[in-house]
Amino acid sequence: MDAKSFSIYQYMGKSRESRRIIRYTQYMLLAWTVLLGFSCWSSVSLHKKTVENIALAEARATIGRDLLYRRWGAMHGGVYVPPTAATPPNPYLSHIPDRDVITRDGKALTLINPAYMTRQVYEMAQKDKNGLGIGHLTSLKPIRPENAPDPWEIKALKEFENGAEEVSAIVVHDGSSYLRHMRTFKTEQSCLKCHAHQGYKVGDVRGGLNVSIPIQPLMEATKDEINGTIARHGGIWLLGFLLFIAGSAKLSASAQIQQDVQDELSLQAEELEEEIAQRQKTEEMLQNQAAILEEEIAERQSAQESLQDQTTILEEEMAERQQYQEALAVKSEQLEGVNRNLENRIAETLAELRQKDQALIQQGRLASMGEMINNIAHQWRQPLNNVGLLIQNMQMAFNEGKLTPEEMDQAVDSSMKTIVYMSRTIDDFRNFFRHDKEKEIFQVDRIVNKAIDFISATLEQKGIQVKCQFTQNVTAVGYPNEYAQVLLNIISNAKDVLLERKICSPEIVITVESTGENSLVSVSDNGGGIDEAVMPKIFDPYFTTKEPGKGTGIGLYMSKIIIEQNMGGKLYARNLDGGAEFVIEL
Repeated sequence: MDAKSFSIYQYMGKSRESRRIIRYTQYMLLAWTVLLGFSCWSSVSLHKKTVENIALAEARATIGRDLLYRRWGAMHGGVYVPPTAATPPNPYLSHIPDRDVITRDGKALTLINPAYMTRQVYEMAQKDKNGLGIGHLTSLKPIRPENAPDPWEIKALKEFENGAEEVSAIVVHDGSSYLRHMRTFKTEQSCLKCHAHQGYKVGDVRGGLNVSIPIQPLMEATKDEINGTIARHGGIWLLGFLLFIAGSAKLSASAQIQQDVQDELSLQAEELEEEIAQRQKTEEMLQNQAAILEEEIAERQSAQESLQDQTTILEEEMAERQQYQEALAVKSEQLEGVNRNLENRIAETLAELRQKDQALIQQGRLASMGEMINNIAHQWRQPLNNVGLLIQNMQMAFNEGKLTPEEMDQAVDSSMKTIVYMSRTIDDFRNFFRHDKEKEIFQVDRIVNKAIDFISATLEQKGIQVKCQFTQNVTAVGYPNEYAQVLLNIISNAKDVLLERKICSPEIVITVESTGENSLVSVSDNGGGIDEAVMPKIFDPYFTTKEPGKGTGIGLYMSKIIIEQNMGGKLYARNLDGGAEFVIEL
């Protein structure tokens, strides 16, 4: 794991939501591992079953061939061959009168019945060790003691007496695995020549012919295929593991960002309360300054009246005129100083108020971030579901043997595109709150769509329908991000009203059109409208109709400052039939 991944995991562990996502990811990885392990085990078991089926088919073919040889020999009553040390006369055929014969030219021959022939063929195969199956002819009533059945054969022969036609099993002998297969054979008319004296009749189960096929050579032949199956499952598991880790990292980082934003909002709310108290103090100070100014103006008027009186006196008293003129000049300078002081104090107060208005605008942007985080969470649910479905489809296709490399590449490509889309959502969120430094020309409908995209998932979840009526190529000059923030505030207020009043079939209608050189955007709803008693106050600072703790009362105030003071436009509201309409003219 590189340094970047390590820092991400450290970051993931900071919030409760991140830890919950990590636990959920661990459960998913465990389920993914169990699922792939079971699939791999099933595939390997299927290969082994195929090997067993091949061995069984070979055993059946071997026994079928041997039975044909036996039937041919029995059909001819056996064959005569010269007796040798390896093929002496069969003592178990001594009851047959013509077991041993001499030809006309004096050559001695002995009778080889089908059982004798089969036994010698199996003995030759066992000595050669050429990979062929090892056969054995046996019966519950063998004529030859060496043909007596072993425990497995006894069990199979008893099953034949109960109606079974063949019996198979995998056994281990001398450290090697074999497929043992036994097939019943019944007494035919040609068999009575040698076995009638044992009491058999046509149709009786006389015994069984079994063959042991070595499994190891067949397993070696499929070893590469089994290893390939294991490797493919390992690769699929690794791909799923990486996708889970990537998705978990993204979700956890988003959860941590949301937690940080909430903490920042709480801090900003406290600072906002302090600033509100400070502003109230400032307003009181301005009122006091205004009272002082009124007193000073009254004093100035009084001084002017006094000067007028003094002027009259000077006119009447020519001797004291110069003294009064000097006094008048001094008073004039004092009044001019008072005026300059008042003008400076008023300018400083206005500048301070403008700075506080800018702080309120920034505070409103931060207050919108919490809801924006929730909107992004709604937008991520569907892509995450798509990734999960892609992984499930790959698994199903693989289990059915229909997964091709092209389909695998396509599924991986779709998954990565979904992850890139989720990452781009975070970039859009960051760009949305970036402060525009200079005015620019922008497409109004694009900014409207941008604002709708950020809240569309929340609106869809709440069942609120958005209808758009756009006129193409409508442009405006201003700050695009601030413009989008105003739209988002208005749409969010409309959503809150529709949900608070539990409107049936709630909807929001947004129109974009041009009126001469200006753009006109209206946002209306069917939420019942605004109380006429509070309509004049809705753009005042700190005024809100929401419950305590659910609104700061600066959203519409901030929106009006952005549109009218910062961009030179107009923002106003009015009631329509069944709802309210906010209009932005720029």
